[in-house]
Amino acid sequence: MSSLINFDQKVLRSEKKYITRSPAHAFEVINLLGAREQYSQRAVSSIYFDTLSFNSFFDGEEGSVPRKKYRYRVYDTNLQSTEKGTATSGVFEKKETFSTGRSKLKWNSSFNDISDLTDKARDIFKNRHLFPTIYIQYSRRYFRLSDSDITIDFNMSACKVTSDYRFLNNFFDDRSVIEVKQSLESNVACPIERKITMLTARFSKYCEFSKRLLICKT
Repeated sequence: MSSLINFDQKVLRSEKKYITRSPAHAFEVINLLGAREQYSQRAVSSIYFDTLSFNSFFDGEEGSVPRKKYRYRVYDTNLQSTEKGTATSGVFEKKETFSTGRSKLKWNSSFNDISDLTDKARDIFKNRHLFPTIYIQYSRRYFRLSDSDITIDFNMSACKVTSDYRFLNNFFDDRSVIEVKQSLESNVACPIERKITMLTARFSKYCEFSKRLLICKT
């Protein structure tokens, strides 16, 4: 049975993203900052859900607020190779973006057949119009500096997911994403902006890869 975990709607955070041309460049930035590694590297895999009109995609592209994003996430598991009847545990996540910051709702959930995910997503998110769209995988490393949590995402890949959970048109992206997360209560400037000249980027993996796999296909 799914359960709600670890959420406080009053606690919002800021997120700033920086794009680098390669993982080596991203790790150079971390070394310059002097950030310490917090956790072991993990593989992150997510199936995203959207409506037939791609409301989440277009809201993200236009920067509309508030906006919502829906996904099912697992760690160190490749959902493409999950065999039917194999129990798999993960987390449904509803990420909301407001003008003041971002928040996230999480529900623990497991399945024995990946095709069950659609009905579970519709029940949990209370949206009967959702269906699976794309599957995104990447490696993530975790760092900490002062009051900032910093992650590096690299080895990114994505593919289209059909309504019957076939995975099609896999492709890879050589770039890396550095993300700095801080509480809105923090009065300390972003460490990258304090020490290094880098421009922030509006980068959503879901929107970026949807453009390649779904929206702009001819």
